[in-house]
This record gives sequence, structure tokens and C-alpha cells, in this order.
Amino acid sequence: MNNDDPYREDLQVIDRELRNHYEYKKQLEMVNERIAEIDAQLTSIGSPRIVSPEEAKYQKGTKIYNNLNMLDLFQEQDELMKQKQDLIYLISRVQVKLNKLDEEDMKLLEQRYKYKKTLRDLAQNMYNGKSTMSRRLDDILLKLI
Repeated sequence: MNNDDPYREDLQVIDRELRNHYEYKKQLEMVNERIAEIDAQLTSIGSPRIVSPEEAKYQKGTKIYNNLNMLDLFQEQDELMKQKQDLIYLISRVQVKLNKLDEEDMKLLEQRYKYKKTLRDLAQNMYNGKSTMSRRLDDILLKLI
């Protein structure tokens, strides 16, 4: 496409949204994991008191937390919950657009944005030229505008 194309700016915006979309999904996974860790720490506080690491060996599933500050954990959990809501919102905004696509288009976008494949890699896998692949991706992105 040339620079006179009226959709070029829109394509750049959707390209950026898709790049961010998969990063937000990774961040959401990390946030969920950390929330689960905090939950485990907070629920284990009421477990039996362990005097030594040697004693812990005999109590299955018991972890020793030294200097556990509940207030810090609750504050971190609150911040993570807010971050989680923001990420879910950002992901859902793009997901609504992605729902317009068929399975073949979705697979191609996943390869490009989630797995960060180059145009050359995509073209080789689909037995196309690089310029053909570029046009095909632009056509898919235009469906999302």
C-alpha cells in the first residue's frame, strides 16, 4: 500500500492494538498467577505453627513464610485486582473486533502477533510471496476497522 492510502493510519492503529492485545494476555496470566500465590500465602497463615524447617518436612503441604506482612499482601492483591480489571477491559475491546474474523484469519493473526512471525516466515509457511502476505494481512486488518 502506498502512503496516499486513507486506511494506512487505521491499519497502523489496529496493528498496534493487536501487538498490545497479546502482551496484555501475557500480563493477565502473570497477574492471575501472582493473585493465586498471594491467596495461598494468606490462607496458609492460619495453619499450624512450625518451629523449624526440620519439622516442616513432616507436615505435607505446609510452607514456612518468614516475616509475612499481611497488610503488604492485601495492598498488593488490591493493586493486582485493579490491574486485572484494566487488562480484561483492554483485551475485551480487541476481542470484540477479532470475533468478526473466521478461523483461518485468526490463525494468521495469531502467527503474526502472538508468535511474532515475520512476513517472510508467514509467506514461506503459506507458499506465498512476502508482498502477497503483506496484502493479505492488510485485508484482514481492514476487516477489523
